[in-house]
Amino acid sequence: MIRRLPPPAVIDAGLALRRALLRVTDAMVPPSAAVWWRTMGIGRAQVVATLAELGVADALGTGRM
Repeated sequence: MIRRLPPPAVIDAGLALRRALLRVTDAMVPPSAAVWWRTMGIGRAQVVATLAELGVADALGTGRM
């Protein structure tokens, strides 16, 4: 099933809201916690990249796992 993307204006508004919420949460925690959270984001990106390279999503989609 192919899903349609929302209009670009809706995507832009959602991303702007996300950035604003991140700024608020970063202001509420100690700087070290904000840096740690951003670092974990890099780790998550590396995990997703590795899963993509291994073809895990394709295998799950075909039911081979």
